[in-house]
Amino acid sequence: MINALLGLYLIYHMEPGEFGIYSIPSDLINLISLGILSLLTNSTQRFLAEYRGKGEREKISGLLLFSLMYFLIFGFVLFGVFITFAENISSFFLKDPNYAYAIRLYSLGVPFLALSLYLASVLYGFGKFREVSISDILIPTISRAIFLLLFLPIYPSKVFVAVNSINIKYLVNFLGNLFATFGILKENIAGKRIYEFKAWFRYSFPIWLKYWLSLFQNSIKPVIVGASLGASSGGIFKASSLISSGVFILEVAISNVLFIEMSRDFGRFGTLNTAHRLRGITYKVVLIMGVFSILSSILGIFALKILGRGYEGGNIVLAVMILGYFLNSLSGIWQAALQSFGRSDMVFLISVSYAILDILLAIVLIKPLGILGVALSFPISAVFITFLRLYLFKKVSGVNPLSLKTLIITLIFSALLVLVIYLAQSLA
Repeated sequence: MINALLGLYLIYHMEPGEFGIYSIPSDLINLISLGILSLLTNSTQRFLAEYRGKGEREKISGLLLFSLMYFLIFGFVLFGVFITFAENISSFFLKDPNYAYAIRLYSLGVPFLALSLYLASVLYGFGKFREVSISDILIPTISRAIFLLLFLPIYPSKVFVAVNSINIKYLVNFLGNLFATFGILKENIAGKRIYEFKAWFRYSFPIWLKYWLSLFQNSIKPVIVGASLGASSGGIFKASSLISSGVFILEVAISNVLFIEMSRDFGRFGTLNTAHRLRGITYKVVLIMGVFSILSSILGIFALKILGRGYEGGNIVLAVMILGYFLNSLSGIWQAALQSFGRSDMVFLISVSYAILDILLAIVLIKPLGILGVALSFPISAVFITFLRLYLFKKVSGVNPLSLKTLIITLIFSALLVLVIYLAQSLA
């Protein structure tokens, strides 16, 4: 919630071009950095917890040291690459040398990001959830907010302040996590070590690939817009995405809650009964998401209109993206059900198909339709993925999760959201 408010605060103080120069390199650097650094986060958390349960101190020590070396080395390698080749990256990937300044600034925070991820994984592995919520989330976010509130209104270079607010967050994140994990590392990292490289990477790779595909799908579109249409268009697209993201957050929250409930029901009643229960509540999820999507579209368009300075040009982008989130919410819970049934192979197939289709459509549609084409790729791919999820759910459970009531509600709210898109087009 705080991050969303900070995003709106940045949009309020920055012109679309400035916001694009700040946000587009951020997405690209996150895509590369987190794509590389996240490979061992899940393994570190999972195997530390397992080794602690078994009392295997040598394996704990081995994993702690190896993970530290991995994050430390790649953190500084990425720093060197970004700061040395900033012009090359901005010219080759983003098609504009003006992004190089932000890339150099961002590079300063990458080593702290890498070490923060390592230390947070250690805290999770040792069950220090309260400490993580404070040192890894709360304090860094508040520190960034204070920095922005103090300097963004008065400092001439808004890009400088915006980028360094993230670097400040990473630095505080690192220091807080280091303080929280110092005793754990001091007690466990020294001594005899056993390394289980094969087990660590075999466990990590499929989880990492699924995460990276999701990250790629979410991060690459603003990069495509910024590289193809310029920083101003990229800033407008990113602002519209940020304002519409509340619908996505609600959908994820609902899916996560239902995943726990369906996993429990699956253990008690089996696949068939759980599938029938899900069919009976799907319409409720669609109804909630439909109402929230309509309200978010109207309020989002109103917010962009107030911001002005070119941001109102993102009205139709926002409305189209919210339509995509709504269509996705219909079958998103079916995917959560497949995961609760233990069909991670099908979940992986869906994730890969979704990412590839969405991105290919964005690349194809941006040329004839511009920024709108990138936005349209989401609802179009959501429709196709809905049919894939429907097929796979029926194949596993033998139950059609799409009742007539759910279909009617979906069509009604889809029509209303299309009307909002026409309204947004008339206001653009």
